[in-house]
Amino acid sequence: MTKYITKYFGEISLNEAKNYKKFFVNYNGYELNIKLPKLIIDNKDILVKCLDVMDKYHEINKIGKNGIIENFSQDNLIKKYFEYHFMEFEKEKLFRIFGTNDFENIDIRRTVERMEYPDLSFDVKLVNGNKIGFSLDYMVSKRFSEEQLSVKMDERLKIIGFEHMCYEWG
Repeated sequence: MTKYITKYFGEISLNEAKNYKKFFVNYNGYELNIKLPKLIIDNKDILVKCLDVMDKYHEINKIGKNGIIENFSQDNLIKKYFEYHFMEFEKEKLFRIFGTNDFENIDIRRTVERMEYPDLSFDVKLVNGNKIGFSLDYMVSKRFSEEQLSVKMDERLKIIGFEHMCYEWG
């Protein structure tokens, strides 16, 4: 087991014997999930880059949220992610989360700014040579929804895509 110190998450321990490391960290009073595949844990050069990304969590969260806001009107997937909740939730939950129960009146900037801190996933499918990729996995409310909107980024912190999926942890 190897321990690393991170800027925002403190000490994390990685067990090199496991195939996939999922661990919980605390950030500003919120519990976050971080996923690292064994391929990354075993490759120290790539692991160092991933730890560097973790140390930029505050910055990448801002980039991710801005990406959602800026692409909301052009990206059908992002729109569908938010619209899904309006089809599934009762009016009380909608108003509590979005400040409205009518999708046409959603204030996307307000909604995204109020979203909880995203989980962080490094995916072996995104690893190419010594370049890494990762996603910020946002949820409008971990308490009310299992749907997540992932903002995929490369190691230069550039957004490379979005994905909407049901949250499956563990």
